[in-house]
Amino acid sequence: MEKEQVKALLARYADGKCTAEEATQVEAWYRRIAKQQGDSLVDADYAHLYAQAHERLIQSISDSQLPDVAKKNWHWPFYAAAAVLLATLSIVYFFLPEPADPVQTITTSPILPGGNYATLTVAGGQSLQLDSNQSGISVDGERIVYTDNQPIEKAILRMDNFNDVSVPLELTTPKGGTYQVTLADGTIVWLNAASTLKYPSRFTDKERVVEILGEGYFAVAKDSKKPFIVKAAGQVVEVLGTEFNISAYDDEPAVKTTLVNGSVRVKPMSFSHGNTQLIPGEQSILTNTGTLTVAKVDTYAETAWKNGLMSLTNVPFDVLMRQLSRWYKIDIKYKGNLSHIRFEGEVTRDVTLEDLLDFFKDSGLLFEITNNRTLIVKEKK
Repeated sequence: MEKEQVKALLARYADGKCTAEEATQVEAWYRRIAKQQGDSLVDADYAHLYAQAHERLIQSISDSQLPDVAKKNWHWPFYAAAAVLLATLSIVYFFLPEPADPVQTITTSPILPGGNYATLTVAGGQSLQLDSNQSGISVDGERIVYTDNQPIEKAILRMDNFNDVSVPLELTTPKGGTYQVTLADGTIVWLNAASTLKYPSRFTDKERVVEILGEGYFAVAKDSKKPFIVKAAGQVVEVLGTEFNISAYDDEPAVKTTLVNGSVRVKPMSFSHGNTQLIPGEQSILTNTGTLTVAKVDTYAETAWKNGLMSLTNVPFDVLMRQLSRWYKIDIKYKGNLSHIRFEGEVTRDVTLEDLLDFFKDSGLLFEITNNRTLIVKEKK
């Protein structure tokens, strides 16, 4: 990016007129500069530049010269940093020495995290791209609405057009998407990225049956007369009322069902034995070969995605890479055998990919992001 382009971008940020993506880029620069304060800025050749920038930052804050629009839209540390960067013609970003950064980026802009993206399909036919400013949808008895009761303006979604019959619905999130749905019985389902939930507009049978591909968190409404059944990649989960998580991605080696509270019974579809009943804190693991085992797990870590977090406890390299691919909509290539790498820690899922990878700077890995949204990973020598 040319210097004049950066000046224009920072000016838009200072005026509160830049896009969300541009704001993320400016804030990423700020974080990068903040990181350098303890390392790169010790070079005597550049010390006076940092002193000048720091002095102007303090002055800009004390003089309260920040426009009201910016104060309303952005956190003040990032805005103040933008003011400093603009005042110094971006010399901090362009002319300070680069830190020893494990993330080598060829892209021209940060790779942003996912958001509220989903498509609703009615009876295998008409589809509707749902509002990304909303977090979910629900059935209110007459129509399908957003969770804040705002109507979805499409006639096909009115329940009276279904002639009082149960119509199959399908909610699908793409890579980088998540969404929530409240079913007709009051059950709430959170869908993770690259997932599909098939469910009826009404539960008219003796059982409440849904099907999931990908990952979803279920808070099932209690109804002793109508068991709730989830079909997922070769298994059936039966409940009456409980909360649990199912991970059933087709690129994962096993289907995992994690019970948060209540009780569920997990049945492999293709095998006459191996049924198991879980208690809270347990996870069933059904492999592609049909082996069903149970393990104690940290339910907080297993369901952290629902709360916008990535909580990692001894997570294998390949598992994390698949999660990143689904959330950031990227392809991942790696060189050599990295199966011995494990990840620990917790980070929010709303950061850019570059910032997330910086979180793993002590993992012994080097990351390169190319223009075609490919992440290349290799081990440090």
